[in-house]
Amino acid sequence: METNIWPMGRRFGWRTRMAVTFSILVIFILLMAILFLVTQEEIGILLVGLVVLLIIVLVPLAAFSMDAVYQPR
Repeated sequence: METNIWPMGRRFGWRTRMAVTFSILVIFILLMAILFLVTQEEIGILLVGLVVLLIIVLVPLAAFSMDAVYQPR
């Protein structure tokens, strides 16, 4: 049993990866809506939250793409 930091290796197909990516995007949209409702006037806080949430979304997407391209035997 190897301990992988991203346990979504070859055990799951592309449908599971698409479902996880879609759920991440839905959470991202909900967080942006809540953040916009809370801070309607502070545009700076909104942009900082946008950058942070983009990083949170792009890291698993990069892990998905790397896992799809590089599959060790």
